[in-house]
Amino acid sequence: MARAAGPPPPPPLPLLRLLLAAVAAANAALCIAQSWAVLGPPPPPLPPLYLQYTGFAGLNNQLGAHMRMLAIATGFNITRNPGDGPVTLVTSLAYSRRNFSSLWFDEYPIDHILDMEAYSDYWRPKGINVTKAADTAACLQLPMVDRDPGVLIFGRETDRHPGMTAADLVHRVTVLNTTYAIRAAVQKAVRAQTGLLSRLAGSPGPVECVAIELGWPAFLAMDWGVYWNGPQLAKSLAFPKRVAAAADAVLAALPPPQSGAAAGFRGVHLRVEEDFRLMDLYRADKNYDPVVRYIDTMKKANFTAATTVYFASGVFQTMNATEHAALARRFLEGGVMGGALNHKESLVPPATFDGLSTEQLALVDLLVLRRAAAVVGDMRSTFAENLKYMRQGDGTAPGSFVPLV
Repeated sequence: MARAAGPPPPPPLPLLRLLLAAVAAANAALCIAQSWAVLGPPPPPLPPLYLQYTGFAGLNNQLGAHMRMLAIATGFNITRNPGDGPVTLVTSLAYSRRNFSSLWFDEYPIDHILDMEAYSDYWRPKGINVTKAADTAACLQLPMVDRDPGVLIFGRETDRHPGMTAADLVHRVTVLNTTYAIRAAVQKAVRAQTGLLSRLAGSPGPVECVAIELGWPAFLAMDWGVYWNGPQLAKSLAFPKRVAAAADAVLAALPPPQSGAAAGFRGVHLRVEEDFRLMDLYRADKNYDPVVRYIDTMKKANFTAATTVYFASGVFQTMNATEHAALARRFLEGGVMGGALNHKESLVPPATFDGLSTEQLALVDLLVLRRAAAVVGDMRSTFAENLKYMRQGDGTAPGSFVPLV
């Protein structure tokens, strides 16, 4: 009797794998086709990009520019597509006011404000390239900067203004929107050079890299501090050893806390210069006194008559002895300061600051207040904003920066 036929033997394993691979490929092709129908084809890879910019104006405007650009570089890393080339930040210049009472800005190498070697070393392992020089002569040049004298802030206060970042980018407001706008501009410029008509017209050919000139990114990426880890960006800033040494000398000269006072010293960024007084003209109280506001906030922050206080302010560079004594008396009578009115000019010999520019002197104050147990500052000031982020990045106690009330 004949045996019933059994099921056919399974296909050889290699054949089964081929069938599964074919099905997967078909599904992938279908997904790609559907995506193209809805979103269009994926963008071509970006060539290597060099984002060239300049921090301009006062110290903290310059530091803010560097942190904005770090946030944008982070945005490029997050939105990176397969095949995209690296993004490099290129910044070579720093500026300083000629003296405290002058708004004329002189040009210096970037190392005047930043220790670029240490700064670059910090970011390189994190996938962000920062350099003070790059050979971009062979790159496609893409200016995104406005040099119209009518839009230049401090346009008449320097020999060579870096220009303002183009308004189209500034209007993007956020880091990601700015990143996408730069991407789109690069892709458009690359297509224009490599398209058929350009090639027929004798275009140089493939784009090896793109150098984007941004000028001074003063108002770019306004969310850099809030959504892009401002404390981490601020912590990464590395400063010249000469300036750090001057700050260390000031710290060493601070008197110890008085008996019964909390450990360490407390700090105040005393922003009462003329430009800030002008900002307060809108107040209904025409007799408004900013010193009263500082004393009230210092009390809120638990400053007492036994507290050693360090004051950071440009006013001490021009204040005479009578004005100095009157200001000290007000803080003493307010019960928020013990002992002398301490500031860098009162604590160490003038030779400590020999050769330091106006912005480097401001940096000394920033580095001293970075070490204070608590700080009072006016958040309208970029100094206070940067200081707050630095202290957070250093891990200081939450609430140890007290905004002016």
